[in-house]
Amino acid sequence: QPVTLHRPAAARMCGNWGLLCLAEFAAQARRRGEAFPEGLEALLRDVLAVVEMRGAQAGGLLAMMGGSCSEVPRSGAGVEAVRVRAMKPKRGNLGREIFGSLRRSLRARAALRPRLWCRPPPGAVLAQGHSRFGTSSAPAVLETHPHQWSPPAGLPVWFRDPEAGWARRAATVSLTVTHNGDFDAWRPYRDTMVGVGDLGLWLDRVLGVRHGALGDSPKIAGVLELLACQGNWLHAVRLAYHLHVACHVEQASGWMPLGEDGPPTVPDRATLRAWAGVLDAHFARTVGARSPRPPVLDDDWLDLFVKEAVENLRQHPNLQRWVPKGRTEVLVRAAALAFRDSDLVASCATFLRRAEGTFGMTVSSTVYPQTVVLAARGQPMSVGFGGVSPSGAPSVAIWSSEPATFQALAGNAQAGVQARLDLDDCVGEVLQLSVRQTGGQGAAENGFVVQLREDSAEGAACLEAIGLCFGTAEDAEGSWAPKLLTAELFRSRLVWLASGPTDRDAAPGGPAAAAGKRGLLARDVVARDLAQLPAVLHDIDLCWSDPQSLNRASADHFAELLLQRLQAKATLAPHSREVDLLVIGIENSLWLAQQFCADLSLMFPGIDAVALSSNVALGLLQSGPGQVHPFNFVYSSSNFRVSSGTVALVVSHSGTTYPTVWAARLLRAHTSHVFSLASSFDCLLTVSIGQAPGQPF
Repeated sequence: QPVTLHRPAAARMCGNWGLLCLAEFAAQARRRGEAFPEGLEALLRDVLAVVEMRGAQAGGLLAMMGGSCSEVPRSGAGVEAVRVRAMKPKRGNLGREIFGSLRRSLRARAALRPRLWCRPPPGAVLAQGHSRFGTSSAPAVLETHPHQWSPPAGLPVWFRDPEAGWARRAATVSLTVTHNGDFDAWRPYRDTMVGVGDLGLWLDRVLGVRHGALGDSPKIAGVLELLACQGNWLHAVRLAYHLHVACHVEQASGWMPLGEDGPPTVPDRATLRAWAGVLDAHFARTVGARSPRPPVLDDDWLDLFVKEAVENLRQHPNLQRWVPKGRTEVLVRAAALAFRDSDLVASCATFLRRAEGTFGMTVSSTVYPQTVVLAARGQPMSVGFGGVSPSGAPSVAIWSSEPATFQALAGNAQAGVQARLDLDDCVGEVLQLSVRQTGGQGAAENGFVVQLREDSAEGAACLEAIGLCFGTAEDAEGSWAPKLLTAELFRSRLVWLASGPTDRDAAPGGPAAAAGKRGLLARDVVARDLAQLPAVLHDIDLCWSDPQSLNRASADHFAELLLQRLQAKATLAPHSREVDLLVIGIENSLWLAQQFCADLSLMFPGIDAVALSSNVALGLLQSGPGQVHPFNFVYSSSNFRVSSGTVALVVSHSGTTYPTVWAARLLRAHTSHVFSLASSFDCLLTVSIGQAPGQPF
């Protein structure tokens, strides 16, 4: 039952946003040779103007520019990665604060290294942004996304060039995460689930860096930093020891409860570096002996490598102190597997398989400067494709936690967003997007070129995708086989966008909407919104005065069902207390629901209308692990009766309020009469109730 797999504990209103574009798209967006293209800034400001409804107290951006994946595959050479975070002043503009900080940071770098900045960095551009309310932690720069656990560090990393073979290069290694949702716990070992508090103390010791943030999202960055180690022997050995040789988190604190003052009993960085040096040297000899044809790291190669490397590592004098006798092979095999397989998409899948909570997140690494991983489980994530290149394939991917973002961008000539893919947040899905030179590197394993239509041709560069869907089966870790996203399935799931209004929505894009678009950068956004209210209300009145509008059609059917319910009550037993109308929401939407039920009950006393918090409805409707019963409440599981005749109205302004969305999914299992009240027909809530605009009731 997908709707019961990942239940939200509360509402966490934050938003992910960003883009990945080809070099040609970035070049077209530059106005005056600036490092970060002005056109991309304007595009991202339009995205943020929609996403910030989920939270705008603070926000940040990671910008990665430059690098050529055909000349230096995945090494990050020639790449500038700049992370900025900002707090929004009262009645301020978050976009102005974020991009102002970015420009100042870029100017400071240019002043320090003028020779490197005489020209803008060529190549693709990755922008990874986030905006938030202070929910899991107070608003502060340290608590603001994007998050990195460790500062950037220069390390040797192995890369495989299909033509030149294996090569070890110095690379700047830094992993960055944005996240909205709740991260509750993670399972580092088979039977040990660790809460985020203790997990942070464990990561302090395991990663050798203490992170002072109190929120849950920085711990995601720490876990993924531990997991993502492809091509990096130092990090692969670290993962192998802490997840395969060690057996409990308290082993890192002398078998004492984890605490600030507990003793750190883990191999220090020098010890891990020495072990990694042994494996690195053996790997160099192995790949050098096969030059100029680079070896394929298949299972046969792995078995031979482990057998030979174990003998070399056993000679290390400090090994027996940390690795029990007989566990050396476990250490080497786990390190070799991590070195070979633990890229960004595999690490994200491993993290989510072992995590408790809800996640909408993005992950990037300077080791893969033209790659981003998007993930959704229990939180929304959508990605739009546009900026069509001469070949007909998209040249930019834009992601957002708000699906409504892309309808707003459909008329943007620069973005040219044509279609949107909504990740499956019900069971969980991971999508990796990369820039690939079609004449350079080969296609990634299980990957496909992003083409919106089958007849699109491949250009000199393209966007490449790898998608993994988790499914509903709770298989064991070793036997789990994800459902792969194929090019055909990708195209079948696309939601095509129109450049103009296609239905009679409550906000049809009249003068008020145009004024709002022109006023995105207003100095006082509150005053701007107040000034636009009369025009917006006029647009709504016009819509409801049209008998052919979708709002009127839905309202007519809503009224018919309530009248049928009143007539049917005459045949019910006197003490049968089934709910006639259930209206749910949270915060302002709940207040609206309560007032609506009060007014309706005054006019029609025979209707049993109930307004409930979405969180209370979740507690009454869901079952199994994770259920939270409402206490001292007028309704309980024994007297709360929702039948097939009950009419439900689900209220969410954004259409993505997660307790409300999940309650709507559960209500669909009890009654087919579920209506939604939201700011758009195209939102997650409308998908959850299972009816698209224009379909018969």
